[in-house]
Amino acid sequence: MNELSTSPSRELRRSIRPCIICGSKDCTPVFDFTLDFAVRVRGQTEASMRSQGWDDDTTSTIVKCRQCGCNYVRDTAIPSLAYRSAASDHSLTADSIEERRARVSQKDVYKNYHLFDYQVWVVRMLVQLASTAQKRDIKLLDYGAGGGETSSIARVMGVRDVIAYDPNWAEAIQTHFDSTNFPGIQCVRDKAELPALGPFDAAIFQSAIEHVLDPRAELQTIFDLMAPGGFFYVNNPVMEIDKEIGALRAAKQIRKKDRISYYHFGHFNYMMPRHIEQLIKEVGFEITPMVHYPPVHWAPGHYREYFTRNLKRAIRYTQNLLGLPYDRYFYILRKPV
Repeated sequence: MNELSTSPSRELRRSIRPCIICGSKDCTPVFDFTLDFAVRVRGQTEASMRSQGWDDDTTSTIVKCRQCGCNYVRDTAIPSLAYRSAASDHSLTADSIEERRARVSQKDVYKNYHLFDYQVWVVRMLVQLASTAQKRDIKLLDYGAGGGETSSIARVMGVRDVIAYDPNWAEAIQTHFDSTNFPGIQCVRDKAELPALGPFDAAIFQSAIEHVLDPRAELQTIFDLMAPGGFFYVNNPVMEIDKEIGALRAAKQIRKKDRISYYHFGHFNYMMPRHIEQLIKEVGFEITPMVHYPPVHWAPGHYREYFTRNLKRAIRYTQNLLGLPYDRYFYILRKPV
C-alpha cells in the first residue's frame, strides 16, 4: 500500500490491488477516473475533490484481469480514514435528521422509495426461511446498513434481535437510529463487536459489495458470523463495462438516470455473475434457487402483469434450479448445516 499525501489536512489512501477473484497482478487498464472526469462529466465540484486529496495527476483505474477476465479498480484512491470519519460525523446534522424523519413518516413514502416493495419482499423471505429452518426466534444482521430501512423492516416483521452494522457511521449513530427508525435496532460501527452478538440466522448485504475493497473477505466475515443453516441475501449490480466502455469514454455528462451512472468513484468492483458466484462458492455458501420478484396477486385489471410476472418467476426459478447462467443480480444463499 502506498501513501500519497496531497495537503496537510487531506490525503488519499492509495491501495494497489491484485485481482479480487484470482489474485493475479496481470491486468490491462480499461478506464481512468480522473479529477477532470469527476468535475466535467460527473458534476462534482473541483473544490470538493481537491479537499479529498485529488489533484490533476491523480487517477483511479478500472482494469481487466488477464487471467480470469474480472473487471475491478486496481489503484483505488479514496480519502483517508481520518477524513472519512470526520466527514461522516458532520453528515447527520439536525436538519438532515428532521428531513429524514419527515420523509419516512409520509403516508405515501413508498412512492418516494421505488424499491420499498422489493425490499419488504426480500426481508420477508429471509425471515420466513430462517425462522422455519431454525424453529426459534432469529437474529438478523444488516451488514452495511446505511440509512437503516432494511433493519426497520425486519423489526416491523417481528425480528427481536436486529443488528445494524456500518463502519462509516458517525459516533452518535445509535441516537440517530432511535429517532428515525423502528425502535430496538442495535447499531455497530466496529466489526470486532459482531462475533459476540451472533451467530446470525439471517443476514443482508445489500447494495454494498461493489463498494468494498475486499469482497471475498467481507463474504467470509458474514459466513463466519452466521449460524449453520442460516440464510443470506446479497446483490451484485451487473455493470458490463466491456459493452459500455465506448459510451463511458465518450460521455460529456453523466446523470443519475443514465445507464452508465454506476461508473463512479465509489464503485471498486465490477463483477459479472460468474465472478461473484465463484466467490460465493469458494467462501462456502450454497446458492438457493429462490427468485427475488415480489409476487403479483390476481386482481381485476392486473391480469397481464399477473401472468407476466409469474411466468418470469417460474422461468428464473427453473434457471436457478438447473444452474443455467444469466445476468443474475440477486442471490439468496444458505450456510450449510
